Amino acid sequence: MAKLMDSIQASAARASVIWMIGAYHNLLPKIAPDALRELAKSFKTEESQVKLQVLTLACKLYLAEPATCEKLFRYVMEMARYDMDFDIRDRARMMRGILLEGKSVLIKDKAEAIFLSARTAPEFVAPSKGKGDYVLNTLSHVVSHQVSGLYIGCKYDDWRPSWRAPQRVARASDGLVTVL
Repeated sequence: MAKLMDSIQASAARASVIWMIGAYHNLLPKIAPDALRELAKSFKTEESQVKLQVLTLACKLYLAEPATCEKLFRYVMEMARYDMDFDIRDRARMMRGILLEGKSVLIKDKAEAIFLSARTAPEFVAPSKGKGDYVLNTLSHVVSHQVSGLYIGCKYDDWRPSWRAPQRVARASDGLVTVL
């Protein structure tokens, strides 16, 4: 995907690919710095969400490989410093303050924990989880807890019809009735 960055036009897709490169930069030791180099060239023309991901990628690579990526990191920080979007300027100012101009040793020591921390994958829960105890299409089912004063009624298994199903009757031409 990193090789196809030039052909991806949608900014959301570009931002997602850049996020993946940053998240797995340790598995892509040669591709990630090269991708950052290519993205730094086109930084001015990118959309805001792509620029934010480029900033994050530059920060992660600077922390992982400071010897090879420091110049690229400083270049991206300078480009972001004069950007029109205040989110980009603010994030660049924060990163610059923590990583480059860090006067507080405590914060600078915790920079890897701030920017490179492992995050757990989000847990997706089905909207119907926990609603199996409530009768379908009742208020309790909608709000997912028992509503006081609500008559639940009986379950279908407990209900038995008192009538019998009609039987098919065939009439013979001689007047006799046979039940099938």
